[in-house]
Amino acid sequence: MLFTSTFNKLLWSLKRKLNISHKRAYHLARNAMRFGYDNRLQADSSVFGTWSHPAARCAAHYCKSLSTAYDAAGDKGRSIAFHRAASIIFSMSDAGAVNFGTLLEQKYIGSSIELELVDYYLAAHVGGHTPRAAALIEEFNVDVAAAAWKY
Repeated sequence: MLFTSTFNKLLWSLKRKLNISHKRAYHLARNAMRFGYDNRLQADSSVFGTWSHPAARCAAHYCKSLSTAYDAAGDKGRSIAFHRAASIIFSMSDAGAVNFGTLLEQKYIGSSIELELVDYYLAAHVGGHTPRAAALIEEFNVDVAAAAWKY
């Protein structure tokens, strides 16, 4: 991957906007750039901003769907991780708006969850599944919800 000015701007924007470490901002920006940078990532309604109630519910349902798929595939650790993420997002959306920066501060939201949510947001705009979901569907023939982002 090349370090372009677009990548650098996104990295520093994430670092300031989410108040996270440089390393964490780097990994988020790198993952976002993997699918091709899009100006939608800088919008306040993007995955890095504050989510609408329907968008948060869709993301939570997606995590719940991944949890069920991992459980069927026999991977209990990832199943539990995504189940916890779904529960956290559901509870945050019930309490009000879900902000990505606040979500990252939660105890059980690790790097794999945050990167999957970025993939989810980007997959929702191109239609289809994230690479993780596609691999689960192909390998284990499980049902995983397609990505959808509602504003």
